[in-house]
Amino acid sequence: MLIRTQCSKTPIIKRLSFLLLVLSALCTPAVSSPGSDVPDYIRDIQPIFDNKCIACHACYDAPCQLNLQGPEGLERGASKQQVYNGRRLQDAAPTRLGTDAQNTNEWRKLGFFPVVPEPENRNTKLLLELLELARTNPPEANTPLPAHFKLGIGRENFCPSPEELETYKRIRPDFGMPYGTSGVSDNEFELIQRWITHGAKTTQRPSTPSPSQRDQIGIWEAFLNRPQLESRLVARYLFEHLFLAHIYFDNLGTKQTNLPDTQTPYFFRLVRSSTPMGEQVSPLASRRPNEAPQGEFYYRFIPIADTIVHKTHITYGLSPSKLKRLESLFFDEKWRVDKLPGYSYLERANPFLTFKAIPAKARYQFLLDNAEFFTRNFIRGPVCHGPVATAVIRDHFWNLFEDPEFEQYTNSAAYRDKVDALLGLPGQKTDMLSLGVEWLKYQSNRNQYLKLRGEQYRNAFTHGAKLDHIWDGNLDNPDAYQTIFRHHDSASVNKGLHGQVPQSIWLMDYPLFERSYYELVVGFDVFGSVSHQAQTRLYFDLIRNGAEQNFLRFIPMPKREEIYQHWYREGGKFKALLSYQSLDTKSPTDINFSSTAPIAELAGLLFKRDPHLTQADDKLNRCSTEKCSATIPRARRNADKALSRLTQATAKTISGIKLMPNLSFLRVTRASKPALVYSLIRNRA
Repeated sequence: MLIRTQCSKTPIIKRLSFLLLVLSALCTPAVSSPGSDVPDYIRDIQPIFDNKCIACHACYDAPCQLNLQGPEGLERGASKQQVYNGRRLQDAAPTRLGTDAQNTNEWRKLGFFPVVPEPENRNTKLLLELLELARTNPPEANTPLPAHFKLGIGRENFCPSPEELETYKRIRPDFGMPYGTSGVSDNEFELIQRWITHGAKTTQRPSTPSPSQRDQIGIWEAFLNRPQLESRLVARYLFEHLFLAHIYFDNLGTKQTNLPDTQTPYFFRLVRSSTPMGEQVSPLASRRPNEAPQGEFYYRFIPIADTIVHKTHITYGLSPSKLKRLESLFFDEKWRVDKLPGYSYLERANPFLTFKAIPAKARYQFLLDNAEFFTRNFIRGPVCHGPVATAVIRDHFWNLFEDPEFEQYTNSAAYRDKVDALLGLPGQKTDMLSLGVEWLKYQSNRNQYLKLRGEQYRNAFTHGAKLDHIWDGNLDNPDAYQTIFRHHDSASVNKGLHGQVPQSIWLMDYPLFERSYYELVVGFDVFGSVSHQAQTRLYFDLIRNGAEQNFLRFIPMPKREEIYQHWYREGGKFKALLSYQSLDTKSPTDINFSSTAPIAELAGLLFKRDPHLTQADDKLNRCSTEKCSATIPRARRNADKALSRLTQATAKTISGIKLMPNLSFLRVTRASKPALVYSLIRNRA
């Protein structure tokens, strides 16, 4: 083999040949034989995890807490401790990435064990051996998995430590990784093998904010860290409502994405840092965002460098127009704070007292401006899959809001003063002895509040509820009308009113909206005890009932009780008698109904009033005439027509639908054209 060098063209003198050989070696780049170079973690390894692993190994439900969204989760390793545990009698120590430990030594003290080599233990190859196990014993192709493979979210996960691996391989030879699939490809395995052989070096994905992002971060951090007491209270309120958000800075031109080929992050998190603006961010930990961190803190933004997954991706945009809106919303009206609230039990449990100084209408309008974001927070986040919340909601319902011009809590200071103390939330005291005491106290407070609310609304609206009392989004906010679909432990929020008219509809006022958010997001601890989880679930059941009772105020009195009894029949009837405040059957409605189906008739009025916001042209579920699909291409029209038969409640369709799973994905193939894809959601009601 001839190796040419460009270092020197001086004639070669024989006696200097050895020196020239040395110079040649120094000047010529190393020539690697195929496959001998060290794979790059960001370029070669993380994309494999993204494609093959993080569907399971992300968020709190990652098996064995092995999170493969980025290098920190990989270096943290795995644990036998479950995050989701409905039986633990005491709160568990939280193990949040980037928060509860700062290096591998701290993670080892919390019970995590390595899955790849590290300086102290270079022989650990747990991840590689589990990948190899799947390649050695792959599932049989094109056949259903054997019965001993459990794929449900509640399946038992086996978490062998490096010392237990040989026993695991002997007992469960077909339980390699990725679990229940054909595994990684030959090329992917070879890359991971070489990377691990060379020490499994990781690097964080570059995440340098662009100049425009830095400018916006500086403006927003200055806004959130102003010294005036009023500004500090608003900043705390905003932090407690945005701590979970994946924040992006709008009006900055072309959007970037968190992909390996870009160094500019697109999404950021708002944190409390021990360091002020201009210094490196040093996040401070607290169990909940409404608990005090240790020492003085500043509100700061940090980029999200790890791969983003849908189940935790709840976005919120910040922009110059948003800043102008918040300045107007919170500070146009003059109000005063003499002393900032603290972080005591009472102040954590009752945000209505904590933030009482901030005008109530400003707080409500802040939530309404971004209603989908906040509903999505308590319906979908912060726990990846949330049986505590979803167990008490129906498969399909619509969510509406009271118009802030008529909502009584924000418009009557006397009423507000009367009920504030009744709006606290359980779950702060998590020992088992507190379960019964806390629940009875907060249940009683809530029912007393509902009684006072009924009196207030009857006095304020002697003729009853009007259609105008339902918020229309100021005619341009699509968040005003929402559809929630539930699927077991998960749920989704969609703008507009989708599907047929549901069995029940929610109507949220400000106290319901704020309590939902604080109970299920700010105050919820995924590492909490069974006492904490039970208190949360029971109270959210009251919230759902309150939202349904609010809506029934619009229904004629003779029909109101009949519908309520239908909603709460069988086991629900017992709960309605024991736990809930009695239904308001005294307040009239100020809507003239002409049919015997008032819920559907009221929905029709909303479709007519706000067709551009309600998605009233749902052709699949709410239209049976040929006109509805006249503008749709023939192929889709034919598919829609066939599928729309499933929405007709005949004896034949109902018997067939009962055999279907709760959620199905349907692909309709077409010659030489992209397939049509549908979600079929079974509403068990």
